[in-house]
Amino acid sequence: MSDQAPRSCALYLKIKSGKKPRTVYYLVVPVATDPQVANVAWRLVKEDGTQYTVHLDGRGVHCTCWDHIVRRENVEREGCKHCRALAAVGLLRALRVKREPSQ
Repeated sequence: MSDQAPRSCALYLKIKSGKKPRTVYYLVVPVATDPQVANVAWRLVKEDGTQYTVHLDGRGVHCTCWDHIVRRENVEREGCKHCRALAAVGLLRALRVKREPSQ
C-alpha cells in the first residue's frame, strides 16, 4: 500500500426521498468555516448545478434549501433531507438520525 494521498477523489451522497421516491446524487464538498460561526459546513451540489449549503452551529443544523428554510428551521431538530443524510453518514456528528436499512 502506498502512503501517498490519491491524486483525486470525490464523495457523493445518494438521497432517495419523496412521495414517489426518486434518487438524487449530490457531490459533497467541505466548506471552510469560521469556528465562531459554524462547527462544520458542507456544500451539496446536484448534477444540474443546484447547490445547498448545510452547516451546524450552536443553535442547531441549517440548510439553504427551500424545505428547510420554510418548513423545518427552528421546528425540527434533524432538519431537511440534506441535513438528515449528512448526519446518517456521520458528517454532522451532533445529530443522531435513525439509519434506514440499505436497499
